[in-house]
Amino acid sequence: MVLICNQPEEAGKVLEQLRFTPTKVSEQRIRQMRPRGKALRWSKLQNQPEYVAARDLVRNLSV
Repeated sequence: MVLICNQPEEAGKVLEQLRFTPTKVSEQRIRQMRPRGKALRWSKLQNQPEYVAARDLVRNLSV
């Protein structure tokens, strides 16, 4: 990670010079984060147990 806060106009130069080769483990993690299948309609998503649990968790955190 590179932090460029004092000279944000130089960010382009840094990105041009950046050389990165991801590891196999990194590539696998990225693949696992990609969506699989079609997204549910909003009305169906709201009834999914995982969605309900996540929504309730967020509500409880903000109390």
